[in-house]
Amino acid sequence: MQNEKTLWQIQKESKPKPEEIAKELKNPDDYKNLLKYLEFLNENNLKPRWQSVNKWSVHYKNKLICRIGINTPTYDGADGFDEGWSVSNNQFIKGFLFTDGSEIDDNLKKFIWNNIKTPPCSCKPNCGGIQNAAVFGRRFDAVCNCWPFYVKNPSGEQIKYLCELALTVKKFIS
Repeated sequence: MQNEKTLWQIQKESKPKPEEIAKELKNPDDYKNLLKYLEFLNENNLKPRWQSVNKWSVHYKNKLICRIGINTPTYDGADGFDEGWSVSNNQFIKGFLFTDGSEIDDNLKKFIWNNIKTPPCSCKPNCGGIQNAAVFGRRFDAVCNCWPFYVKNPSGEQIKYLCELALTVKKFIS
């Protein structure tokens, strides 16, 4: 019996672009919205880099702008994939999220508030979150410590805010 390569090994060698994996999305709206977001990122010199199986990270000056996942492997111990796509951000964005947000448009703040991930999380079993956290001045009992910002299968309207957020974080990094 030959050793078959895992999906991780195959992707590590080929480092597929997200556009290649996006073709596997079952929902045509998800596919269209993802391509629109990827086009925006590329036009703004924010190129996704392969990170892991069906995951890409987008950096600016070596700081994470966001992570994109497409049909990502499940983390609950079951074999399989989480259908659809997502945009998230981890530790770096905390420095941005936990400011007063005085320079952030109110509609963008509302979008971010609506997509704050709160425990219990699927990121890891013991994520208790950051307790009593203020995101742009709004209090949350807890905010996920691993991936505080998370949007699953963004709509066309949400893509507009994701694009604005990417540019805002880029400016914050500068």
